[in-house]
Amino acid sequence: MKCRVSGMEKDNMRNDQDMVDSLITKAENNVELLFDYPIVGKNLNYDDIQAVFTRGKMKGGLAYYLATAMERRWLMTLPTKSKYETLNIPVELKNDQKFMLSVGVTIWEKFERLGEEDFVKLMMSILREQSTDEIMWAKSIYLLQKNPSVGTTPFWGVFDDLLRTYESKFTPSEAVTFLKSSEFEKLYQDVEMDGDVGMKIRDKLLEQSPDELMWAKLIYMLQPDQRKFDGIPLVFDSLLRPHEAYENKVGQYTPSASVRYLTSSEMYNWYFTAFESGQYKLSPDIEKPFYKEYVKSLQGTINDHVMLAKVLHILRNDGKMSSFYSGLLKYLLDSWTKKMRIINGQDELNTVGVGMISDEAFTHLFQYAQFTSGNPDVFMLKKLEEVWTDEVTLASILNKLRSDKSVSNIALGVLDALFHSWVSKSYNSIATAGKPRILIEAYDLIQRNNPTDLTYLDISRLLKKLQKWSTNDFMWAKFLYKLRQDHNVSAKVNMMFDTLLQPAGDFLHSEEFTPSYLVRSLTSAQEQSLNNELEMTDFEWGVQVEESRNTELWTAKLLDKWMESSHIGIEVNEGFLRGRDFKNMIAYARFSSDNPSVFLLEKLRTVFPDDLKLSYRLNMDLKKTKDAGLDGVLNALFHSWIGKPFDGDDKLKDFLMLKGGYDYLTGKDIAKLYNTSKNKEDASTKALEFLSTKSSDQVMWYNFIRSLEGCKNQVFLGELSKTLRRSLENDIPETVTELANQQLHH
Repeated sequence: MKCRVSGMEKDNMRNDQDMVDSLITKAENNVELLFDYPIVGKNLNYDDIQAVFTRGKMKGGLAYYLATAMERRWLMTLPTKSKYETLNIPVELKNDQKFMLSVGVTIWEKFERLGEEDFVKLMMSILREQSTDEIMWAKSIYLLQKNPSVGTTPFWGVFDDLLRTYESKFTPSEAVTFLKSSEFEKLYQDVEMDGDVGMKIRDKLLEQSPDELMWAKLIYMLQPDQRKFDGIPLVFDSLLRPHEAYENKVGQYTPSASVRYLTSSEMYNWYFTAFESGQYKLSPDIEKPFYKEYVKSLQGTINDHVMLAKVLHILRNDGKMSSFYSGLLKYLLDSWTKKMRIINGQDELNTVGVGMISDEAFTHLFQYAQFTSGNPDVFMLKKLEEVWTDEVTLASILNKLRSDKSVSNIALGVLDALFHSWVSKSYNSIATAGKPRILIEAYDLIQRNNPTDLTYLDISRLLKKLQKWSTNDFMWAKFLYKLRQDHNVSAKVNMMFDTLLQPAGDFLHSEEFTPSYLVRSLTSAQEQSLNNELEMTDFEWGVQVEESRNTELWTAKLLDKWMESSHIGIEVNEGFLRGRDFKNMIAYARFSSDNPSVFLLEKLRTVFPDDLKLSYRLNMDLKKTKDAGLDGVLNALFHSWIGKPFDGDDKLKDFLMLKGGYDYLTGKDIAKLYNTSKNKEDASTKALEFLSTKSSDQVMWYNFIRSLEGCKNQVFLGELSKTLRRSLENDIPETVTELANQQLHH
């Protein structure tokens, strides 16, 4: 048995309490299996749940750690008030150091051996419910660093999550330590003698981490604490300034001066008088005109709107005036997007892209995105898609602009992000930097040399080039399907699409029913008549790419047909898993899933839920065929037993290890030894010795054996699991904690 919450169960849960009840029930069932733990009814109230945890902890050993881990996850599902009641935290605590200390230390002490990752998640959920002002919370943690009450509570992990823009080699906690170190003081003194303090220190900081926003937030947070460094505001200014050389114009506020102005007591008094007193109510119809007039009023002191947007991003969650700061920031971003939309409407079709992307509004947005986002290319793509809905034409425009040195880097990144969206792949600007852009290379390849008399051999060569860059045919199919809308290359792309999905024409009864024809037909009015003309196998390739409601119905029908065959086949035909229907399922899974083995396992489990019988059938058929589809499914099944993810990569070493253990534990020799031994523990000892030659991971073998306990050697395996459990309990706490966490995540 596994401690699982299935997708169907989640769908049936009506509210958070249902989720809590289900998780607790699953945990109790698991504890019962491991430790003869008594089951409490499913409909548990708050006191009952607490009693379950208390009894679990009193049992000690594995039960203690499992109950503690389950209680932690249950706590994360509770609303704020219930969290405070459970942790005995006064609700009236203000958002300050006292609140941070009380909540953090209480959580850390309540859950012994609480991992830092889970502590950070729980703390972040509580803090965000209390206030979105991440700089305020970070400052509270910073000011607590010398408080002896903190003890071993890992507040710095929370600090990092609050201030990082994206993952880099230098965390915010390391960065703040550096800014307070003698090393930084010496660096500052050396640079001060050389002039241009702001830029030189900025460059040194960015060598440690390129996260400009993180450094700016830290300097803003530390300003009162770094008065001895007169040039610190200059560093802040250098981080927020535009990409072109910054000029100190007479009367113009620097970024640091802008912060002082926007956070001044005069500004707050004006805001409080105008808005909090009810003089102004910013309804949607007057909000934009108000912010427009306010921006005009800044003319002469803050003309640099990119810098202003960056400052507002830092201040947007400031508790005192957050609604004003965030509203003004939204107005600036919307005004730039609106300007691009106006340009789009005015320019001719063939020049609109150049007009949009060379315009300062687009440049302003990109400068803002670079500073505030760890994924600026995706940010810009979303803004462009607000203006331009024709993605294929947008791709053509961005591709042409790659030759424009002034915007080539922007165009390249946004184009790659656009192509990733076509193939449903996530895109990250930071992670992608410096890596091959195979989708752009594929686009270039297809756009080049576009003769009208392409042969099947020409198309096959093109596809082979794509498959050298990636063997993910489903990704290429989606890319080609989208690119079919480009009339300049549609004929070529249609041929590539059909050849990719139907390499040898094995599945079609008529040459006229090509995959692209079938895909078009799925959304046509003739769909029903087409259904009468074709057998189901004619749709086996066509339905896999088009994403529409009709296609989903066809796909479901196709899979139902296969699954019905598989249900009958496994029951009455020992060779089903080597037959055509299952081969079709394997082909579909390989084409349409990033993890085909797990996909097939999930489908087979829906009609054949007995893991032991399924493993037996897979293992028997695997001995009669070399089809890698079978060993992949069996490998995924074994990994599910030991509670480890199966990511679809080459796991041959793991498979040979687990299959060796499977064959040994379910074989006749060990059963005979157990049945004929006077001392039953001798068989267990010998089995453990054999398994240790495969792997020394006792936790893994424990989980594996528990999954096998219903097989024909179940009496022996039951004794073996008890022996192994006793061995594990002697290794408390490390092995025990690992086992509890693995069982909980099954």
